[in-house]
Amino acid sequence: MKRGMFRGSGTTASAKAYVGPEGGQIHCDSLSYTDDDAGLLKFYLAKQKTSANAACSASATLVIDTDSAGKVGGAVLTTNDYVLVADSSGTGWQLRSISNVAAVPSSTVSLTLGTAATCAADDLIYVVRAADIHSITTAAETKTNLLNLFSSYEMMPVAVELTSNSTGSHFFSGTYHVERV
Repeated sequence: MKRGMFRGSGTTASAKAYVGPEGGQIHCDSLSYTDDDAGLLKFYLAKQKTSANAACSASATLVIDTDSAGKVGGAVLTTNDYVLVADSSGTGWQLRSISNVAAVPSSTVSLTLGTAATCAADDLIYVVRAADIHSITTAAETKTNLLNLFSSYEMMPVAVELTSNSTGSHFFSGTYHVERV
């Protein structure tokens, strides 16, 4: 069994961390956080993956590969969904909302993102469906040793985000294990 840890901190509106993907299902064992104000602790569970059809450089337009009907994993993307962009050129993981979905010919779809992203052609793009975003309301508080807060889909990553209504200091850390399939 593989074990690991994750953490995020910040003084802006949100702090993020990315877990996985791993060769199995990721289970959060424990999580602790300190938030400076009311906010949300969110878990974005990726469900499907595809790839970038073309590179994008600090652009809000991302063209992704789809099946011939414009679907990823059997479903059409909507403006309630998110993407996790796995940039191989050095930017790292990027969690982005989708503000528009426009069809492009030849088994691709053009997404307008809420915030610009960077990736190379063929980089992996993970889809987070709106129904797979879970959240816990936080206050100006510290909570320790919260158990079993999320489990990923098989061989998929998870983004963890702590938002705050102010720009003071907020922090989270956690541990996980991977059950192999």
